[in-house]
Amino acid sequence: MWAMPRTRWSIGPTGFAAMLLATALVACSADRAELQPITTTTPTVPVPATASAAPVRTTTTTTTVAAPVGFAHCRVTAQGCVVEDPSPADVTAVELVLTPPPNLASLQYGPRPEQLADVYLPRGGPAPLAIVYLHAGGWMAGGRADVPTTILHELDAHRAVISVGYRLTTEGPWPAQIQDVDRAIRWVKLHAADWGLDSRRVVVAGGSAGGHLALFAAVAPGHLPAADLPPELRAIDPKVAGVVSFAAPADIASLLDHEWGPALLERLIGCSRNCDAATLADASPSSHVTAAAPPLYIAGGLHDTLVPPDVNVLALTALWASMIGPQAVWVDVVDNQAHNIDVNGVNVTALDEFLANLVPG
Repeated sequence: MWAMPRTRWSIGPTGFAAMLLATALVACSADRAELQPITTTTPTVPVPATASAAPVRTTTTTTTVAAPVGFAHCRVTAQGCVVEDPSPADVTAVELVLTPPPNLASLQYGPRPEQLADVYLPRGGPAPLAIVYLHAGGWMAGGRADVPTTILHELDAHRAVISVGYRLTTEGPWPAQIQDVDRAIRWVKLHAADWGLDSRRVVVAGGSAGGHLALFAAVAPGHLPAADLPPELRAIDPKVAGVVSFAAPADIASLLDHEWGPALLERLIGCSRNCDAATLADASPSSHVTAAAPPLYIAGGLHDTLVPPDVNVLALTALWASMIGPQAVWVDVVDNQAHNIDVNGVNVTALDEFLANLVPG
C-alpha cells in the first residue's frame, strides 16, 4: 500500500542517475516548475527476459502519467520515481560509532539451526514499521550479523529491524532459501505485537542475494512455502507492505554473463548454462511481478558487472511501475558505484522518505 505525501515537488538539478534513466527509459523535463501530467515517449523499453538466451524485445510506447503530487527526493516518470543525486544535505553513507547489539538475539523462527533471527528495536519509542532484513553473500555466505549501517540507521527513525538467517546453498539448494524467508516473515507477523510492532507494516529488505530473496518474497508471497509450516504460521498471510532491494539479481539469468555467475547458479538451482528457461524464470523475481506487488525501493550501482542495472534495475522498475504505478516504484542508480552499494552511495534520505510513505498492507 502507498500513501501520497502532502509535500510539494522539489525541483532541483537533475542528477546523473536521473539522466541515465531518462536516456534509457523516458524523456522527462527537468525544467518543470509546476506539477503537470507527464507525457513521455519511450522508443526502446527492454522487456525482462526469462532466460539469457531469449532475445530482448523492444516496444514503442507513448504514456501519459498524471502526477498530482510530487516527492522531495525523487522525480516521477512513467517508468518509476527516479531518485535524485544526493544534495549536500542528504545522507548517503551512515557511519555508526558502535553497531548496536540486538535487543533480542538468536530467536528461533523454525526448527532448523539456521533459522534464527535478531530483533533490533528502535530507540526512544514504539516502531510504526518493521524491516525484515536478508543478508548478502551469494546465497552461500554471510549471516544475520551482516546488517549494513544503511539499514541500522532506520532505528533512529523509530523503525525496527529483524535480521534473519536463512539456509545457505551449503545447507540446501533452492527453494530452501525462500522457504526460510517465507517462514520468517510469517513468524515476524505472528509475534509483532509482542515487540510493540504492527503486523500490517512489515517491509522486507535485502542486499545482493538477500535482495533477490526480498524481491521474490514481495512479488510471490506464499509461492513456495515449506511443507512443515505449523498451523499457526500457515494461517498468517506473508504479504508485505513494501520491499527494499540493493544490487539484487531480479533476473537470475543475467548472472550467466559474469564469470562468477554460473558457479553461483549451480549451487543455488543445480544448473547454469544448461538450465531450461522455465527453471530460471521460476527462481527470478522479475517473472512474478503482478498488480498485487507492493511498493518498491530498488538501488543498483551504475558500474555493477555482476548484477547489471539495465536488466536488474531499469527493466524491472519499468515492469513494476506498469503494474502498480510509477509513484510507488523508486529507483536509485548510484553513480561511481559497482556491486556493493548497500553501504556506500544509497540516498538514505530518499529511502527514509519512501518508507515514511508506506501505509499498512
